[in-house]
Amino acid sequence: MSLLLLVVAPSYVTAIEVSLSSSKTFFNYQEFSREGDRLDKESGWLTNVSTSIKESFKNKHLVSGSFSYLFGTVDYDGHLQNGNTHSTDTSEDVFSYAASYSYQLTQEYSTGLFFSQNIWQRDILANGNALGLYEEYQWKNISLYQQFTYRDLTITFLTGVLADGRLDIDLVESGLGEINIPLKEGFETQLKITTKLPYPVDWGSYAYVGFIYREFPRSDPVNVGRFSLSEPRSQLTQLSIGLSVDWGN
Repeated sequence: MSLLLLVVAPSYVTAIEVSLSSSKTFFNYQEFSREGDRLDKESGWLTNVSTSIKESFKNKHLVSGSFSYLFGTVDYDGHLQNGNTHSTDTSEDVFSYAASYSYQLTQEYSTGLFFSQNIWQRDILANGNALGLYEEYQWKNISLYQQFTYRDLTITFLTGVLADGRLDIDLVESGLGEINIPLKEGFETQLKITTKLPYPVDWGSYAYVGFIYREFPRSDPVNVGRFSLSEPRSQLTQLSIGLSVDWGN
């Protein structure tokens, strides 16, 4: 839901809007060896819920903050240390806290900056004689924000770098304790297409399709006892189909 408040002053008008959205997201994550061979793949449908608050000034400046939570269980197909294939499930929990600023250059085009702090909790579940593995990724996304509007259709495009990343691995069951691996800078692009639904109500309702591509290069190795550990090169694609409600639009 969304609440719209208008404040009128001699020099400007400001509007505050709060929205709620939900989507189903197809999650497809892969890791690769130095030679380019696929090491493992996680894929399946997850659920996403998010909320945001936006404030506009003089119909030109827009600042917003949002929170999203992506969760569920997907299929895992990979390999054990002995080279044998291994299949299980992975529990995924992804939290994102974001803020953005944009300026409307024309009636159809806005541009600005987007920033988010992201936490991905990845729990590869035990199956058979294979132990489970819990990992937590954290990174920042700093992106250029662009938005194009035509009638009831809005296209939002973000592209930027993934910085200050790290991976925490729980290897207590293996006798190695908890390991921290710094991540190299990655890359991410997002595309979202939104259209207004023709419902005769006082609040705005929208349908949207979203796409994300994310890539991290292979990390530098970290020495742990007699072992040398590194995070493989990874690629993620996500396709989302959802609905949002904006009260007062």
